[in-house]
Formats: sequence, structure tokens, C-alpha cells
Amino acid sequence: MIFGVLLWIGLCVAVAMGAGKRGKNPVAYFFLSALLSPLVGLIILIAGAPAPPPVTKPRSTSARWKCPECGHPNGNDTYRCKTCGYSLV
Repeated sequence: MIFGVLLWIGLCVAVAMGAGKRGKNPVAYFFLSALLSPLVGLIILIAGAPAPPPVTKPRSTSARWKCPECGHPNGNDTYRCKTCGYSLV
């Protein structure tokens, strides 16, 4: 009996860790697995949509970057220096 409970909790923790690696809420998946079944939690985790990528803040448009090669100031939206062609990415 004790072994079964420990196995159940261990599998729930494994599903929660898998959810954390996929960018989902591990606590929610732990309780979902504990209430329904670790197998059901794993199936929902695998079948669910992937987590959206994190939102990054766009750089401000007023920022100016100096080229490391020639020192020419370049705008925020440039990927190559306008003067020497050095890649700023």
C-alpha cells in the first residue's frame, strides 16, 4: 500500500518535471496527475499545445549603436553598419 502511494507521487513528480521542461506550470500538472492519474497527466502534457515562446521587449527606436569596426553610429533597426558593412548581429 505504501509502495503504491510512493510510486503514484513519484510519477506525479516526474510528470510535473516534464511540464516544467516544456514551459508549463509544474504545480498544476502535479495536482492534475495526482487527482486523475499520472498516465492521464502525461497524455495531456504530450497532447497539449506547446507553450508560447517568452515575449521579449523590443529595443527602443531611439537607441543608437556604434559599429565596433569603424565607430559609426547606426540605428536600432540596422543589422549591418551603413559605413563599412560590418554585421551588427
